Amino acid sequence: MIYIKKILCLLLLIFITFSTQEYVLAYIDMPENELGDALQKSVENGIMTGYEDGTIRAYNYITRAEMAVMITRCFDAEEQADISAFTDISEQDWCYETMSRAVAMGAFSGDGDKLMPDDNITFQEVFTIIAKVFSMEEEDTDVLDKYSDSEDIADWAEGYTAMIVARGYWGKDTEKLRPLENITRGEFAQLMNNIISVYVDEPGVFVNETGGNIMVRAEDVTINDPNGCELIVTGDGVNGLTVINNCDNLKYLVVRGGEVYPVGTVFSIRLAMPGTVLNAAEVKVDHGGGVEGTTVNFGDKNLG
Repeated sequence: MIYIKKILCLLLLIFITFSTQEYVLAYIDMPENELGDALQKSVENGIMTGYEDGTIRAYNYITRAEMAVMITRCFDAEEQADISAFTDISEQDWCYETMSRAVAMGAFSGDGDKLMPDDNITFQEVFTIIAKVFSMEEEDTDVLDKYSDSEDIADWAEGYTAMIVARGYWGKDTEKLRPLENITRGEFAQLMNNIISVYVDEPGVFVNETGGNIMVRAEDVTINDPNGCELIVTGDGVNGLTVINNCDNLKYLVVRGGEVYPVGTVFSIRLAMPGTVLNAAEVKVDHGGGVEGTTVNFGDKNLG
């Protein structure tokens, strides 16, 4: 009888899972708090998955390789770099291609000839990676002075940590930043949810009903109303056009893939990857910049 009940429960779980549009499992150890909400969104948006035993393991630490998996999924990054010079990873390793993508997108650079894929990753390392891939701009490091452990932040991570804190993505209600401590799966999900809460994965017209920051991961998207969001990013895998109408209140636009046509005023636009294009015919920009190999067009364009 117990065996039959287990089979019935398994069949019910399969039915529920495949009868919904989103492949989301009810993990048996999902926290019933903000971490749980952030983890659920990470699963729904394809950034994080659980384990075969039905657990999500919110309080497990993340290795650098696992971080690479999550960040490349978030940005839909597919381009690979040559990482053969690193001596602590080989083509036979499960994470080789993922680490290659993470290096190509600028998330990882390694330490000398080491990528350290199996090392747990610290908060300051995560802050550094996140600030880089979102092309955050320099902030005054005085914002770190209120934290009791600010002196523990390494010199190379101080500026990037200040960028995260200044934008309110982390550290709002804490007295410590814990830069040397390892970050957990739940904490990473919470950080990512603080930055991006809306993912656009289908082409067509999109209306931002929640007002959350947007990651575009689809071709040929038109955002008619950013609805007060602070940040819009086009992911690395985007090759088509993204039109953003009514963007007068948009602070940050980061173009990592495709061409963007914003209409209105944007405080800062960053062309973060080679090959990206900004059509600036109908936008006013207060601050802007781009890496080598990007294009800015100022002529009119018929968008149909």
